[in-house]
Amino acid sequence: MKNKAKLPYLKNEEIPDIEFYQNSLNKFEEEIISNNLNDYNSIKNLFVNTLNIHPPMMITFNNSSDNLDIYRARIVNEELEDISNIDTFSYCKKSEFVSIGRANIKENPVFYGAIDQDSAMRESKDNAQPGQTLFVGKWKIKENVEYQVCNLVFETEGSILGEFPKQNNKEWHEKLSRRINIYENHKQTSIKYLHNKLGAYFLDNDYRISSFISHYFLYEQINNEYFKPDMIWYPSKKSNFTSYNFAITPHFVDNNMDLVELYKYKVTKFNNGEQGAFVDILQKGKVENGKIEW
Repeated sequence: MKNKAKLPYLKNEEIPDIEFYQNSLNKFEEEIISNNLNDYNSIKNLFVNTLNIHPPMMITFNNSSDNLDIYRARIVNEELEDISNIDTFSYCKKSEFVSIGRANIKENPVFYGAIDQDSAMRESKDNAQPGQTLFVGKWKIKENVEYQVCNLVFETEGSILGEFPKQNNKEWHEKLSRRINIYENHKQTSIKYLHNKLGAYFLDNDYRISSFISHYFLYEQINNEYFKPDMIWYPSKKSNFTSYNFAITPHFVDNNMDLVELYKYKVTKFNNGEQGAFVDILQKGKVENGKIEW
């Protein structure tokens, strides 16, 4: 089991008022736009200098592996890629081929997953068309593994969550409420505002801020005693907020996750505005001795 130190609390006076976050984040966004900032270090320096504190402490929770299934969809060129190789269906191993995404900066991959198959397929919707062959793998976290989650699945400025993520996150909301009820009411309002803003960035089609946040949280905290998140959870825009996604560090995937089964589908139809993809099952793969058997 991977043990991590218990997350510390900030003192009441260390929590900024909501006006501070509103003004600071507005300035942060305006500076990025007006100066057309694209490189990671410039955005990082602006973020740190503007906010002054390390805010994700309050939205990071330790968790233990359970029956959580994580789904990842991929379109694969079978003439060029080996579909018996597990790595084919994991994160991109060749960093030079990694472009900026919603939760990663260029040349720095994360493992993108979803809480259900439909959401995983919808995340590939821009490329997966009716008639397209699509592979969907089911991954599991190994038993007795403790990990840290930065949870951004909250109702945000740009989304109203569906019942499925609401129900699945009930425990997380209760944890958050217990964690922040030690603060004065206006400080609790400030914390919730920050959560909503961070989650809202993951709904923006401009990935500069969300990719920065993800990299800063997942890659840059190696030497942080308390805050070392293994994954970020965020709302699924492509499933109309009825589900949620994962961005997971490659190190965690390599050491603590297993591909357990894989399906090869033919996409027949996506229901626009509704949850539900129509597919034909072509093949099912099982992992045997480190290889996928079809």
